[in-house]
Amino acid sequence: QRQMCIRDRIIDYLVDKNPTQKTYVMPEYEEEAYGSATSTWIMTTNRDSTWTSGANNTVEYLNLKDVYANQFSDGFIEIPLEDIETKNPDVILLCSWGVVTEDMTEAEMKEALKGFFKQYEGCAAYEKGNVYVITYEAYGTVGGIAGTVLLGSYIWPELYDEEKGWELLQEYYDDYTLMDVNVKELPTLSPFK
Repeated sequence: QRQMCIRDRIIDYLVDKNPTQKTYVMPEYEEEAYGSATSTWIMTTNRDSTWTSGANNTVEYLNLKDVYANQFSDGFIEIPLEDIETKNPDVILLCSWGVVTEDMTEAEMKEALKGFFKQYEGCAAYEKGNVYVITYEAYGTVGGIAGTVLLGSYIWPELYDEEKGWELLQEYYDDYTLMDVNVKELPTLSPFK
């Protein structure tokens, strides 16, 4: 019951802002793809909407539209990088899985992922700095909604308050988990740019 209360407050806050819809793609982090990949794996909603990742569900509360939604029979597919460039999404949300650990600082995480980002240099999202990292462990789970305001503040800084995003994320972890953390000091819980 209490968890629904924060979820409802966050959704109301997100919807009230009514941002202009932006498109996104959600590739998965693959260490072996650095610099030589011609394709990447993405998470999307499959053709009959029977499979989607929790991370895709969560970020769509932000009025983000997946450029690959409902186009394939599977929700986890390999896409040529040039196809992503052709789709030219407004935002690239790199979803990392366990590769980025809580033992890394944000600076260490950014350095580890720098090579992966380079493969998107041909996309406007990359050129404009609209590439963000989210962790599946945070965004693909029930608590993912708690980070949406913070992510929204990065994508639409004129609409969403970054500090409000940090507060809601901290409230979620303080009140609804057993974790005793300062979310600003544990970058695997929050999105970063």
